[in-house]
Amino acid sequence: LLAEANKKMAWLRCAADMLVAAEFWGETAKDKQERVRHALAVTEKHLAAGTLEAFEQEAEKERRGQLMFHWPLEFPEVIVKRGGFDGFVGNPPFLWALRIAIHISKPYSYFLKHIWPHALKNTDLCAYFVLRAAQLVSPQRCVGLVVTKTIGEADTRISSLTKLAGEGFTIHRARSSFPWPGTAAVLAATIHLFRGPWHGECWLDGSIVPFISDALTAADLTTPVAPLEANAQHCFKGSVPLGDGFFLTEAEATALVEADSRNREVIYPYMIGQELNTSPTLSPGRTVIYFRDWSLERCESYPLCLDIVRRRVKPER
Repeated sequence: LLAEANKKMAWLRCAADMLVAAEFWGETAKDKQERVRHALAVTEKHLAAGTLEAFEQEAEKERRGQLMFHWPLEFPEVIVKRGGFDGFVGNPPFLWALRIAIHISKPYSYFLKHIWPHALKNTDLCAYFVLRAAQLVSPQRCVGLVVTKTIGEADTRISSLTKLAGEGFTIHRARSSFPWPGTAAVLAATIHLFRGPWHGECWLDGSIVPFISDALTAADLTTPVAPLEANAQHCFKGSVPLGDGFFLTEAEATALVEADSRNREVIYPYMIGQELNTSPTLSPGRTVIYFRDWSLERCESYPLCLDIVRRRVKPER
């Protein structure tokens, strides 16, 4: 029965792969739209007069090695017939917002923003797992997840718990912060969400409370309407090199400039908090290759620096 079901679903799975790949790899809204049109045309051609083998080869080419997972196809009796799961229990991976593009990929980061356009730029990865679980659970059912403490803070909170509270979810039990028992040096949290109004007791950090806010407190904290204008021009997060291979030793930087003085245009001093807090002269400890958002063609006019990036950064990225 499973083999028969998989054979029938294979056509649908290829079509779904084509559509998801169009969204995943598309770079702009117009590009995504064109890719979706292409996916629909290819799907129609194969369904009308093609073979499953040829369709699977086409879908594999479009996936580019990326695995696809389609909830309605994997669990049709749950998603289609019942409208969702009774519950989700899990421990999503932890990854800071700015490291999603670094450690997974930029297309994945863009894909998350496309699927959840409301999400703010500093939203950690765990928030998207909370949002996805909430989408797949039925009304009057629960989600229970072990996440990180950031789920109740700043952009991550606004993008996940604040959003879900506005959609009728209730936090009925939570542990707001505790050291992760493993090797990772992070603070964890647990959240229990109910899709709908909750009429039972609410437990926060082991005590019964009348209410649990999206900040994982017993008080309803107001979300700031806008950043303080008085802080403008006083704070800057700084640059985030997307790979350690961009960094140069002092000797390497000197050699590059001596070989071609134009390399000064793409070699910059790089300072972090350690220098800021320990160096009386605020001397940067390292230098970094910085190509801004230039095209590859323009970067190639600095061949020595680009060669370093190709050798050290490209394999990792």
